[in-house]
Amino acid sequence: MRKPPTGPKWIHEIKYDGYRMQARIDGRTIRLLTRKKLDWTERFRSIADALQALGLASALIDGRSSSRMQADFELQQPAADLKAGRWTVPYFVFDISTAKDSI
Repeated sequence: MRKPPTGPKWIHEIKYDGYRMQARIDGRTIRLLTRKKLDWTERFRSIADALQALGLASALIDGRSSSRMQADFELQQPAADLKAGRWTVPYFVFDISTAKDSI
């Protein structure tokens, strides 16, 4: 199929390739964990710093980082920058849970 179906019964979401990560915020501690529970906080320091600036006391944030607004994973892996924690990328959030949500 070359085009997605159209009409009022169809809803579409664009899914960008990238790294799926859960941000765990506990006070001043922020950890970015991959699906395999690898801690990539330092590799994505720019995202961790931006989340820190929100000033949340406690939260679980599920999202995906993607360096390009396209579905092409191989084009977004600048390995040297990623290892050095210099990869500045957007973090697309799709689920947030805070301590207030559980009350």
